[in-house]
Parts: sequence; C-alpha cells; structure tokens
Amino acid sequence: KYCLPQRSNQPPFQAIKSVFANANFRAFAISDLMYWLSLTFIQMGIGYYVSVLLELDPKHSTTFLTGMLGLSFLFYYPINVAARKFGKRPLLLFAFLGFIGTFSLIFFLGKIPLSPVYQLTLIGLLAVIPTALFSILPNAIVADIANADGEKTGDYKAGMFFAARNFMMKLGISLANLIFPTLLLFGKGVGNDFGIRLTGALAVLFCIIGWWFFRQYQE
Repeated sequence: KYCLPQRSNQPPFQAIKSVFANANFRAFAISDLMYWLSLTFIQMGIGYYVSVLLELDPKHSTTFLTGMLGLSFLFYYPINVAARKFGKRPLLLFAFLGFIGTFSLIFFLGKIPLSPVYQLTLIGLLAVIPTALFSILPNAIVADIANADGEKTGDYKAGMFFAARNFMMKLGISLANLIFPTLLLFGKGVGNDFGIRLTGALAVLFCIIGWWFFRQYQE
C-alpha cells in the first residue's frame, strides 16, 4: 500500500561503487560519519562530565539523557512541518551548528558561573532540538538521495544507500571507541581532567567538519 518495490540488477560491489560515486551521498555520508563520531564521544563522556567536571552524583547522567531524549520527542512534529516548508538541508546545517555550540560548553563545564545542576540542564536544553533534527532528517535525506539517483539512472538501489549509511554510522561509533580512551590518558580525574575536556573539544571539531561537508549537499 505504501511502497513501490524496485529491483536493482547491479552486482553488490558495483552497486556500492555507484552509491559512493553519487556526489550528494558522499557529502552526506562524510558529514554523517562526523556526526556519529561526535555523538559517540558525548555518549561515552557523559558519565565523566557529570561525575568529574561537575562533581555530581553519577545518577544525574541517566536523568540528563532521559530528559533530553524525552523533550526531543516534542519537536518531532514541528520539525516535519519545518522540513516541508524550509527543506531538510538548512535544518540539518542548523543542527550541526547547534551541536557545535552545545559541545563547546563541555570544555568549560565546572568553570561556568552557574551551579553544576544548572550547567547540566543548560547543555541538555540546548541539545534537545539538534537531537530531534538528527533523529528524523538523516534517514529522510538518504531516501531523497536514493530516489533521485533511481530516477536519474533508472536503477533503484535504496537498500544499498541505507546499508552504506549504516556502515558509516558503525564506522563512526567504532572509531570513537578507539579514540576516546586515548584522550583520557591526558587526564580523567578531578583536578586532572584535561583529557575529558579534550573529548568535548574534539566532538566540536568533528561537528565543524560535518557541517562543512554537508554544505556541499544539494537538496
């Protein structure tokens, strides 16, 4: 009822090559890789940010993540409306900028002239809309790219586009799991926390790179 099945006759490796030959998909895939690198850094680091930088009870980590994700659901419908009106590209560029600003604060946690709970709440509120945008738009963008590619080439291979996107996601998570522990060698305790702060700075760098590459995406 809701889909039109299509068949691709390309062999698997040729299909993968043609997927990454798509300039729009390349721009999206690299930016998506950077997003997953930065997000995984923050997810791995939240316990350190709460217990070391802010010196709060670790249970606040769960409260922070639950509250942020819960609030993000409130923006799903408005984001769908905004995407139809303004397009997906400007909204995702805005999401990258939102995360750049939010993750920048991590480097200064514990030094901002606010109580630790207010600092954590501020970061959570700032991250709500970018989180909602990245929860909705990337899959829709992949679908747009796959459909446009199929109309242009006559060979529909949406499954391969989504598989390639998932590969970039897994690659980003895996790389983050390799890099993050290395940064902690520069300090991961109260009074010696430079490595923890460095994870936030690197997450910002990844987001800047992702924003720059996504600017090349043409909707």
